[in-house]
Amino acid sequence: MDKPASRHFSVLIIDDEPQVTSELRELLENSGYRCVTSTHRESAIASFQADPNIGLVICDLYLGQDNGIRLIESLKEVAGNGRFFESIILTGHDGRQEVIEAMRVGAADYYQKPVAPQELLHGLERLETRLHERVRSQVRLRHVPQRLEDLA
Repeated sequence: MDKPASRHFSVLIIDDEPQVTSELRELLENSGYRCVTSTHRESAIASFQADPNIGLVICDLYLGQDNGIRLIESLKEVAGNGRFFESIILTGHDGRQEVIEAMRVGAADYYQKPVAPQELLHGLERLETRLHERVRSQVRLRHVPQRLEDLA
């Protein structure tokens, strides 16, 4: 069987249940993604800071006493304006208010556990395409001042 092509962006998987991070990592690595896993906030932020290739984040809504939505907000602060990433929230709970809150902080998608593997992979591929477009747009925008100067 052919090994899938390697992806451009790495995936940070955050869940307080090590079995969940392990299963997701196996699924994604078998689909060509490079993965970094974390079971708590501090290591997730440290991993995100240490690896600029992380562009996709899958985060559990409830991380023990912590909250995945707050963690996504923290990662956005760490990223600043110069780094883009897309995030997916996973949860074992059914809560409309949490979905709304996740979307308000910029989570691109929200899945209820157990999530169908193909559904998650399709969502990641869609977000990877979106992230590529955001990065390309940013690169084009960086060149605009030089182009304007050349025209002047």
